[in-house]
Amino acid sequence: MSKSNRSYRVALVCEKEAGWFLGQAFQGIIRWTHANASWELVTHQGNPFIPAEIAANLSIDGALGQISGKMEAKLSAAGIRSINLFYDYHEEALSVVADAQAAGEEAATFFLGRGFKNVAVVDYPYAPLFVDRAEAFVARVGRAGLTAAVIPISMCQDSSGQLSFEVQLPDEIHPEAENPIGILALDDRLAVVLEDLMRERGISVPESVAILGIHNIPYLCELREPMLSSVDIDPERVGIAAAGQLDSMLNDKPTPSKNIYVAPQGIVERQSTDTCATDDAHVRQALRFIREHATEGIRVPDIMRSIPLSRRSMEYRFRRSLGRSILSEIQRIRLQRASMLLEKTDKAIPDVARDSGFSSQTGFITAFRHRYSRSPSEHRARYHSAADESAV
Repeated sequence: MSKSNRSYRVALVCEKEAGWFLGQAFQGIIRWTHANASWELVTHQGNPFIPAEIAANLSIDGALGQISGKMEAKLSAAGIRSINLFYDYHEEALSVVADAQAAGEEAATFFLGRGFKNVAVVDYPYAPLFVDRAEAFVARVGRAGLTAAVIPISMCQDSSGQLSFEVQLPDEIHPEAENPIGILALDDRLAVVLEDLMRERGISVPESVAILGIHNIPYLCELREPMLSSVDIDPERVGIAAAGQLDSMLNDKPTPSKNIYVAPQGIVERQSTDTCATDDAHVRQALRFIREHATEGIRVPDIMRSIPLSRRSMEYRFRRSLGRSILSEIQRIRLQRASMLLEKTDKAIPDVARDSGFSSQTGFITAFRHRYSRSPSEHRARYHSAADESAV
């Protein structure tokens, strides 16, 4: 890890309240600062998040946060280097942001992997971020030979001045739908709006409609019934990458001519997508059992005890619906859990193996390497290397 030759004064900038995303990204910046000890994070009147107009008049070297192209020019005129972390990344300011296209593609791949033939995406062109997510989703399902339905959502104001969402559901989304539809909601707030609307109209989630958000905000995703699945964009990693890039700029290293995009960390699956697009009730029953108990060390016979079919018949139905075996699905859920534990915790490898449902550490390492083409230790190091790489 290379250190800066001098200490720089850097401000965390936002126009209004930091909000969830910027707050988490700022945590990543703070984490980077602690690891490198080359910055002083400046406050103003005790406020760690400084309005851009005020930041431009402070004695600082750099700024990170919600920075428009116009504000970037003003900061630059004052000799202050800056990087934008917020949604409007198509403006002139250099941005380090979550990769919107990768999130849209990952969401589409998720639904395709579950066998969905009917998919939809929200149309809410509030910011370039949402437009890019939707376009990537539509393009990915298009390559699979499918056409995504569109769900227009707009913001409206009632007579009392209150703002609310207005949703136009397409005809294929109704209580009697024979085939479930997978919906990408573009962010968790819109996912909550859709889930509430489905409940009002008597449409079952996830049996008739599977809803997937983006951001993975705990207070939106986990305080729901059913809880919401979401693409984890990990804002802390965005903050770490932005801090490293700003540090390079402050030390007069080459500046990228294009924005930097940080890939999402995968999908956190919860009940809102806990279904499979198949009309085979036994397959759906098996999938639910696997997702609830895979990390408990279950085997195929444990699943078969609750299903009135022979194992051979069940395996045939499973492969016909999903293109993989029952054991492969058990393994997939376990490895998904293991990946999350490696990235988000400091648990030892044997503990990760046990908590993911593997009976032996050797078997876990072999399965993990086969799936991800790297060992569990390498996977953890790759995830946690963001801070070190950003400091170079």
